[in-house]
Amino acid sequence: MLKRITLAAAVTLMAAGAAGASIQVRQSVGWLGEGDWQLRQEKGEVYLVKSRYKGGARVTHTWAVSNPTIKGPGGRLLGYDAKGRDPKARLVKKAGKGDATRWSFEAVSYISPKRSKSDRIRVGPSGMTFRVRAAEGPCKGWYLATKADGKDKKALVLVRARKDAAVFTYIEEYYYVR
Repeated sequence: MLKRITLAAAVTLMAAGAAGASIQVRQSVGWLGEGDWQLRQEKGEVYLVKSRYKGGARVTHTWAVSNPTIKGPGGRLLGYDAKGRDPKARLVKKAGKGDATRWSFEAVSYISPKRSKSDRIRVGPSGMTFRVRAAEGPCKGWYLATKADGKDKKALVLVRARKDAAVFTYIEEYYYVR
């Protein structure tokens, strides 16, 4: 009986033909930006630069978006002047009295990887688009927006009107077959 089952399995496999083995891979990305502009940081300043996310491309400036914070490279937090004197967003080492670092998020859409015909393999980016609002301090309820800061840079600033808010894209993970 065992020989019959083994022989039957072998015949079935041979009839199916050669199949390539593949492995689904999930890569953490942490790409955060607006349109073709990626959020970057340098010396505590945050700004957007032209840098379109290319599916599966290596991203060197990773971000972590998790309610109620946005963490930049090195674990610094996105914040703003808690006294309300400067509307520009900036990175701070840790939450403190001089910086408001808590945000709320308004989801606009979700980004899901495409699924194969068998619905088992996912390919592409996973993430979401959203607006960001200050959750504390004198600018509570204000939105993050972008403002031209030179030819190839945009600064992040707080604005009152929702219509002026930036819609950010966050690519958390990228799925591919190896």
